[in-house]
Amino acid sequence: MRQYLIPYLPILSVGLIAIHFFFKNIIIAQTQSRGAAKVNRIKTNTDPNEIPILRSSRAEGSFIPDSLGPHFFNYGMAGVQDDVWLYFLKIELAKYRNTPIVINLDADGLQRIQSGLEYWLFDTQDSTVRTFIGKEWKPIHHLPVVRNFGYFEIHIANYLNEKFELTGNRNKGAILELKKLSRQAFDDAVQKRLESKLIVIHDPKIYVDLLTTLSNTKGRKLIMVIPPYHYSYLHSIQNQEEIQCLQTTLDSLPNVHILDYAQMKLDDSLFYNTTHLNKKGAILFNRYLKGHLDSILSLKTEKF
Repeated sequence: MRQYLIPYLPILSVGLIAIHFFFKNIIIAQTQSRGAAKVNRIKTNTDPNEIPILRSSRAEGSFIPDSLGPHFFNYGMAGVQDDVWLYFLKIELAKYRNTPIVINLDADGLQRIQSGLEYWLFDTQDSTVRTFIGKEWKPIHHLPVVRNFGYFEIHIANYLNEKFELTGNRNKGAILELKKLSRQAFDDAVQKRLESKLIVIHDPKIYVDLLTTLSNTKGRKLIMVIPPYHYSYLHSIQNQEEIQCLQTTLDSLPNVHILDYAQMKLDDSLFYNTTHLNKKGAILFNRYLKGHLDSILSLKTEKF
């Protein structure tokens, strides 16, 4: 059997490499709204004018790049926490750019969470990435193509979803939610949130790492924006002073600017759930945000 297979190994190898290239550079790279493409883009994009928007699903669904200006790109990734956007921030700060960086700052504390394989399978040689994967990482993930078995169909589904906008409108990495909860389902979510209690806790390592990174940042504006929450979510937070303390600390840093819209009064119809806006909500929010961003962008880099 082996003697029959050996002559075909070069052909098989070329075929596997072609599959790897096709998925990484065609399917994934053109699915701009998905995390795998954003991981690749943050590392390879060299546009000197790009203004990145960082963080998780609230960033992904709240910021509309084309509404804010021609050079914005939304790197928000669903299902990740502060360890990932801080990793993105360090990559961005190492680039030869002087454009501002927009960061979605949330009210749930600085945290880390295992973010799974889908986003990272083309980048597993990075030791930091392996910490994001956590226990799911195995030595086999070093092998091109093989490490993606079981995920090719996910990448194809994401690609088709983006092309045909089946669940949400796409805009330079943003996903604007088209789905709607029924009135009853939304009311139930609000009631559940009102009955819950959230204690804001910061991961000490991320807290120190963030402050160190921001304190050492020179020459680029860092604009931290808190998009609107439904009032029921804010009501569930038991230690609001912890949020205010973090914001005050961040705002004291030379190049950091805070824009807080957490309590912006919006009708229930503009929310998808108690923490995320829908498309209509995002459009309205970006109208307000653009004017404030433009004012900050016109300032000198260092605050006085």
